[in-house]
Amino acid sequence: MPLQMRAIVPTHPLINTVGLESKLKAELDIFASEAVKDLKTYPSQLSESKPVYGKARHKYKTRPAGRRVLRSGYKRTGTLGRSWSWIPAVRVGNELIAKIGSSGNVAPYNVHVQHGPTQTRDMKRRNWPTDTSIMRSLWPKAKARVMQVIWASRG
Repeated sequence: MPLQMRAIVPTHPLINTVGLESKLKAELDIFASEAVKDLKTYPSQLSESKPVYGKARHKYKTRPAGRRVLRSGYKRTGTLGRSWSWIPAVRVGNELIAKIGSSGNVAPYNVHVQHGPTQTRDMKRRNWPTDTSIMRSLWPKAKARVMQVIWASRG
């Protein structure tokens, strides 16, 4: 007697894909816009400050009690913050991709200030966040939102 195989077909779809891609794109766009917002936020010029991301990004540490705090000597123009932008998520093959970047035409020094592998020691000392550190700090919350969208679409 020959072996017979039959496909196991679910009675209803496992995932309701109607509108799923647009919801996932929206979540990815939120992640990208939050990352750019944090990248545009400059750290405090106080030497004792620590990097702060997320909701508390504007609550920088002020002068510690009993300590002398020096301000850095450079003037901030906002050019680096204006160089950051993002492109909404698009489908490329089987992936959704949103792009985040800093224009080298606007701020050619951007890789020395906020790009992880090429950030200078001086910028690290001044607590400038890197693109990678901000992505890592924001991703857990964004991942939870993405998973919530996927779980909600289960049939």
